[in-house]
Amino acid sequence: MFSSQTETFTANGLHVFVESLPPDTSYSVIVKTQPDGQNCEVIGGVGTTPSEGANITNVGLTCVDVTLLHNVQISQGEEHVCLLDNGIVQCFISQDFEVFPDFTTLSNPTAISSGAYNLWALDDSGLQCWDVEQYGVSVVPTLSNPVTVDAQAYHVCAIDDYGVNCWGRNDHGQTDVPVLSNPTIVHAGVDRSCAIDDNDLQCWGLPYGDAYY
Repeated sequence: MFSSQTETFTANGLHVFVESLPPDTSYSVIVKTQPDGQNCEVIGGVGTTPSEGANITNVGLTCVDVTLLHNVQISQGEEHVCLLDNGIVQCFISQDFEVFPDFTTLSNPTAISSGAYNLWALDDSGLQCWDVEQYGVSVVPTLSNPVTVDAQAYHVCAIDDYGVNCWGRNDHGQTDVPVLSNPTIVHAGVDRSCAIDDNDLQCWGLPYGDAYY
């Protein structure tokens, strides 16, 4: 059985979830609803509670006013942070990161997503990838007019004309997409994936016992 815990935050910074989780529970925090005129990213939202159980703490929330910054998107990986601003993609990459992308080939990029060690962009040609190849992540299935993409370390999900597609590592069923009704948001977690559709939050992959976070 999967359930969700919802919290409302009104400011950037580190946050704590009120409801505590059982011991050794894995969790994944996503932005369920983007505020008007804002683009929000979760930092440090994936983890496992200690053996005695605990609240989810130190979850970072960063929201940017896109009405002032020309449709800005920010996406963070393990060793890099990328910015899409007014059709231009820039990345700030640590010297330990193995992928050095050339963004000059992109044509009118509209979305970006960073996994731990991979970078993705949507442009006029479809979905583009710069990747440290593991678990077939860069073997992209045929997509029809993809509109959004979300990447994790070892699997990726996207929404196209036919709904949600996921690919990459599938040791817990995280790429086995169930039947969804008009999905609008998709999120690739570490060992599971989640989407928002007409029936609210839907998740698949590694279960958390009685909870899905």
